[in-house]
Amino acid sequence: MKAVVYYEHGGPEKLVYEDRPEPTIKKGEALIKVEACALNRLDILTRKGVIKTTAPLPHILGCDIVGYVEKQDGGDLPIGSPVLVHPYLTCGRCIHCLSGNENCCISLKLIGFHTDGGYAEYVNAPLTNLIPLNPKIPLEEYAAIPIDYTTVWHALITRGGLKVGETILIWAGGSGAGTVATRLAKIVGATVFTTVGSGEKAKKAQLFADHVLNHYTDDVPSLVKEATGGRGVDVVLDYVGSATWRRSLECLAVGGRMITFGGLSGYTGEIDIRAFYTKHLTLIGTYGGTRVDLLKALAFVEKGLLRPIIDSIYPLKEARSAHVKMEENRHFGKILLKP
Repeated sequence: MKAVVYYEHGGPEKLVYEDRPEPTIKKGEALIKVEACALNRLDILTRKGVIKTTAPLPHILGCDIVGYVEKQDGGDLPIGSPVLVHPYLTCGRCIHCLSGNENCCISLKLIGFHTDGGYAEYVNAPLTNLIPLNPKIPLEEYAAIPIDYTTVWHALITRGGLKVGETILIWAGGSGAGTVATRLAKIVGATVFTTVGSGEKAKKAQLFADHVLNHYTDDVPSLVKEATGGRGVDVVLDYVGSATWRRSLECLAVGGRMITFGGLSGYTGEIDIRAFYTKHLTLIGTYGGTRVDLLKALAFVEKGLLRPIIDSIYPLKEARSAHVKMEENRHFGKILLKP
């Protein structure tokens, strides 16, 4: 089969399009013919070696996968069935898995990070990770859903408890996660502030958010407080990390809560402890999400409420160009690869 791999860490030039052996399947697994695979920032960080994976090299990236059942060992899905791959691999036995909090599993792994993923014509996955589809949108668009929709739903709804009438600041509203979070917050009934890095992205973000700011040139805390009568926002969603951490805390109202599931600009941030406790703030860390989170988000998609925003689609052999576009922040929404 054709696949994109890297043999060593580094820039996009390390990605190689070549022939690789077709995956073999074990009992309880299926072989999926990949229809599309979406890019994530995790792919960039993994390729660079910023985030270390235990997967052996050469490694095939790609966590967000949609495709067709090619063959299976032990399952009863009809061959050719369209399926979405839930990317989280869990033990199914620990207290977290048994209580429905499988994203806290003590042995949590991720398809495309700990194992070979979807930058290929075929990928293997456990049958329990397959979600059968009756496509309501073009099948390739479902590749934009697993990581971002699951993570955002878990962060804003399951853990963050976002409510109608609240105000929220969402950093990097043009990213895959940002475009989902902005629209989900509006559906909930919140007033949404979001940030982008260019005028072109601002025009697109204005279709969904109430207030759009430039995170490079605007004094975000001052403008947020001005727009809220000096109060600040109830919630901040910050997955940017070091570059925005201090400003995020400044934007929070008394009793506000800050949600984080990433650190794209770095993983350190200072907290003014006195301001933190005197303002009664809450810091919520969250990672990934559960199958239930994914299914709830998927229901919104199929009702036409939260359809993926696709920035561009690249042939698999042009994965290098897709990575460059993401690294240069020239996308709004998701970038897809098609074998």
